[in-house]
Amino acid sequence: MKTVLKALVVVIVLITGLLSTLFAVSPVRPEVFEPTPIPSLTGVYAPELSLDDSQLISLSAEGPEAVAIDTAGNLYTGLANGDIVKVSVEDNNHSTLVNTGGRPLGLSFDQQQRLVIADAVTGLLRLESNGSLTTLIDSRHSPQFGFLDDLVVTKDGVIWVTQASQRYPFGEHVRDFFEASMTGRLLRYDPNSNDVSVALDGLFFANGVTASLNEDFLLINETGKARILRHWLNGEQEGETDIFIDRLPALPDNIRADPQSGYWVALVSLRTPQLSQLYENPVLLRILGALPPKWAEPSQHYGLIAKLSENGEVLETRHSQSRITHITSVIRRDQQLIIGSLTGSDIAVVPLIE
Repeated sequence: MKTVLKALVVVIVLITGLLSTLFAVSPVRPEVFEPTPIPSLTGVYAPELSLDDSQLISLSAEGPEAVAIDTAGNLYTGLANGDIVKVSVEDNNHSTLVNTGGRPLGLSFDQQQRLVIADAVTGLLRLESNGSLTTLIDSRHSPQFGFLDDLVVTKDGVIWVTQASQRYPFGEHVRDFFEASMTGRLLRYDPNSNDVSVALDGLFFANGVTASLNEDFLLINETGKARILRHWLNGEQEGETDIFIDRLPALPDNIRADPQSGYWVALVSLRTPQLSQLYENPVLLRILGALPPKWAEPSQHYGLIAKLSENGEVLETRHSQSRITHITSVIRRDQQLIIGSLTGSDIAVVPLIE
């Protein structure tokens, strides 16, 4: 019995020492944060598994985070290896255009049909017609503009780009969720003057951004708070920001306006009570923040997208249990939905039945 007790004491001392060391070396300094209640997957959120029947277009590498469409209907996406690829749905093939040297996330075309890229490592880039890359915001030399996530280009040529976090770089972003320090921003870049200004700050992991069809406002996904903000560009509320929709059952990633009406939003990961409860224990969050980020990423596999009305009402949702998961983007192409994901190596094509 004495031998067992001694062994137990040794184990307790070792575990205590390990936890103390993790606490001491952790870069995470958790802030007070109380998540909103998590709605159940019932009603409009009830599982409707039509995404399990989607057509898949295989790519050369994983991580087609976002998809952009040119005026001719061609698809473009950025991959985890840095490649920007052009995808043909009809031929079920793709070709590599350029490599950014980083991790391309957001993609959008400007008025001259040049592809603008929010790269989480290298900055804000533009793919010129001759195939070269122009750096608009250099995150490597201006680290205060690091971890750019998504963008939209308005008709005046202004580029609105989200910065997910100022605390942690891409690849360590799970630590931003542990810390809840809310350092995300919405940036305004003027290509004529090269000026960068901060339109919004204090966001909990600023992610997808899109403009309303008449460009009265922008919608910004605040992933950490499971909500979407509306930032007014015109009218009596110009410059003001309000909540477009909150209490989503999953974390919103990218969002795009539907050319007909409303918005399509990709929901990358279901919210869980376990994660919400972690915010009640800052000591544990700090310890978890010392672990390799890959160890702390959610292991759940589920696919979910939602269609929102012009007023922020959820009109419909579509789900997948296995075929396409960790969905990060959804965009309409004629009578199809084109879907990208964080971890998959395919783009999904889903018929859009009106």
